Amino acid sequence: MRNSSSPKRWRLTAERRSILREIHTIPSHFTAKELLSRMKKKRKEVSRATIYRTLELFQQEGLIEKVELGGLNSRYECISNRPHHDHLICIGCGKIIEFQSPELEENQTRVCQLNRFHSISHTLQLLGYCKSCRQKLKIP
Repeated sequence: MRNSSSPKRWRLTAERRSILREIHTIPSHFTAKELLSRMKKKRKEVSRATIYRTLELFQQEGLIEKVELGGLNSRYECISNRPHHDHLICIGCGKIIEFQSPELEENQTRVCQLNRFHSISHTLQLLGYCKSCRQKLKIP
């Protein structure tokens, strides 16, 4: 497993394989702490440092994506075999709403073409308040 931009090869050790298997069982976004807790519940001995290093490695290799939550804990998601999507992130409660927009994708392609730019990836995260938090905070 190696992507062409990787500076060096990495080994898929038993520990990394175990972490990757667990990530594939998580149906939504997760924190490093939640992943560590799931591993420990299944009696998989892995350190917190190993979880963080492995998440960084998997992110660099394009196996997972890191979702920054505007000051809250970062979350991760497995992106293999999933269509590209973007995120609406509530800064009140941390809720993440995934969405797809063909119009946005087409516009990005058009902007790249106009600027003779070759895009290899992108992320779009809109920060704001979900319906529930807006009601609590009385935001129209």
